[in-house]
Amino acid sequence: MKRRIVFYFLVVFSFLSVFAGQEIALKDLQNPETIAVDRNQIYITEGPCIYIYSRSDFKLIKKFGKDGQGPGEFKTISPFMPLRLNVISDQIIVKSMEKISYYRKDGTFVREFKPPTNYGVTVERFGNLYLGFSGKQDNGKLLNQLVIYDQNFSVKSVLLEAESPFQGLKKGTKLFSGNIQFQIIRDRCFVFSEDDFVIDVFDLNGKKVKRIKIDYQRVKVTSAIKQDTEKFFQENALTRQYYEYMKPLIFPEFLPAIWVLAGDGQFVYPVTFLREKNKQELMIIDAAGKILKKTRVAFDLKSLIEPYPFSVYDQVLYQLVEKDEDDFWRLRIIPLTEEK
Repeated sequence: MKRRIVFYFLVVFSFLSVFAGQEIALKDLQNPETIAVDRNQIYITEGPCIYIYSRSDFKLIKKFGKDGQGPGEFKTISPFMPLRLNVISDQIIVKSMEKISYYRKDGTFVREFKPPTNYGVTVERFGNLYLGFSGKQDNGKLLNQLVIYDQNFSVKSVLLEAESPFQGLKKGTKLFSGNIQFQIIRDRCFVFSEDDFVIDVFDLNGKKVKRIKIDYQRVKVTSAIKQDTEKFFQENALTRQYYEYMKPLIFPEFLPAIWVLAGDGQFVYPVTFLREKNKQELMIIDAAGKILKKTRVAFDLKSLIEPYPFSVYDQVLYQLVEKDEDDFWRLRIIPLTEEK
C-alpha cells in the first residue's frame, strides 16, 4: 500500500513538473519546422513529413507524408515555405505548395484540392470563405495584400495593403516592415500590419469592426541589433546565397510593437520584441479584443528574427528547443497563466 501511495505522488509530481516548464525529449525529430496543438494531440512538421504525438503521454502516434504531388505527398521549400497546419477544426488541414489537403485527426487522408493562387500555403478557412495573401504592382511598387477569397478563390475584398519589404535588385530590403499577420477567431479576423501596437478586427464581409490599440514603447534598433541581423543574413546557410540580392539592408529606427501574432482559435497571443533574461513578452487577448494578461515567458531564439518553432494553445506555450548535450529536440511546455 505504501509503495502505491509513493508511486501515485511520483506520477502526480511528474505531471505537474511537465506543466511547470519541464522539457520532454522527442527522439524522432531531426529538423522540425512548425508545431500545432489541439485538445488531444501535438502535430510537428519536418520537410514533407508530419508527426502526430499524444498530448497525454507524448508518445508518437503516427508519422505520414513524403515528398511528391500525389495524395499523402507534399512539396515544400524548407525552411522558406514549410508545411502549414491548421488543427482547430475536427480535421488536419495541411497547406503545402500548390495544394490544400484534409486529413482526419488520426492521419487518414480525406481529400485535397489545388487553389488557383500562388499564395495557397497562406490560406486559412474563414467561415465559408478563405483568407490569405495576394500581391500586385502599383506605380512600379510591389504590394502585399490580405484578401478574402470566395469559395471559387475569386477575390471578394481586400482588407489591407502594405509595401513589400523587397522591391527588386539593388533597391534594398526594408527589414521588420511590411509584415502582415493575421489570426482567426470564429467569424473574426485579427490583423497586425502597422509598426505600433494596433490590431484591427474584421468580420466575414471585410468590414472593420474593432481596433485594439495600446500605447507601447517599441524597442529601439541599436547598432548591436543591426550587426547581429547582418551577420545572420551573411552567415546563415539558408540566407547567405541571397544576401547580395537583398542589399542594402534598410533598418527602421524602432522594431515593430508585435513580432509574432499567434493564435489558437480562442485567443490571440501577440509576442513582442521585448526580451529580458531569455524571457519574451507575450500577451493574451480574447475574442472580444480584451487584453487578459501580459507576461514574460522562457522563449528560445535561433536568431533575433527567428524563434524556435512554437505554438500556443489554451493559454499554454509549446516550443521545440534544441539541446546540445544529447542532440535530441525537446518540447517545452509552459502555462502562461502561471507566469508573471
